[in-house]
Amino acid sequence: MPDSTRKAALQALETAGVEYVYTDDLCGLCAEPNAELLTLLNRQKIMVLACFPRAVRALLERAGLTDNPLIETVNLRTTAVDTLVKDLHFDGTRPGRRITLQQKNTTWQPWYPLIDIQRCQHCKQCLNFCLFGVYALDAHQHVRVSQPTHCKTGCPACARVCPCAAIIFPKYADGPINGDAVDEEAWKKTAPPEHLQQRLGSNVMKMLRNRTAHTAAESLEHLKDQLNIPDSVIENLKKEHPR
Repeated sequence: MPDSTRKAALQALETAGVEYVYTDDLCGLCAEPNAELLTLLNRQKIMVLACFPRAVRALLERAGLTDNPLIETVNLRTTAVDTLVKDLHFDGTRPGRRITLQQKNTTWQPWYPLIDIQRCQHCKQCLNFCLFGVYALDAHQHVRVSQPTHCKTGCPACARVCPCAAIIFPKYADGPINGDAVDEEAWKKTAPPEHLQQRLGSNVMKMLRNRTAHTAAESLEHLKDQLNIPDSVIENLKKEHPR
């Protein structure tokens, strides 16, 4: 969200007469299970001021929250702060009580995928596609995000190859990848083929399976516009895996 929106929301909370939790980056805070965050989320009715509800739900699930029907999400990407203040009847005269929580890994700029478990069909396309070991299978043979820090900043390619719009990058600009609601009719027109090989071709798929990263990077270059892969990701891949 824009810094101006963040600052306006904080200013409103500071005089709202309520207790609130602040974090610089919800993605970073939720990257790993966080006992302190879960204690706060489970104890009472909670309102989360962040981004799209689908993205927030996936973030809180990643943090370890299994269920809290009292959680309400306000999307600050689409809700004006003055409207929020008016609707919530913030006091405006009494100081709020601020609790600050931050991510554990302070050197990492959080960018990683989330899996919308309500949409995922366990096809494993993302697992087969990713060169960086971000995904793994759990005991039920379901794909999970096991190494979020391995993801390359700015790259949404795995979400582009997902046939059911189940992969979310909350910081991505466009929906439904950013967690916005999925327009099913529009998605049908832009969704990739059911099988990844149909989209990428057998040669690229073979390279991906063999994890010949440098050669795969060269082969993916002609797909970078289609999959929105940043140039920096491909160049770094070549540098990390020279011939």
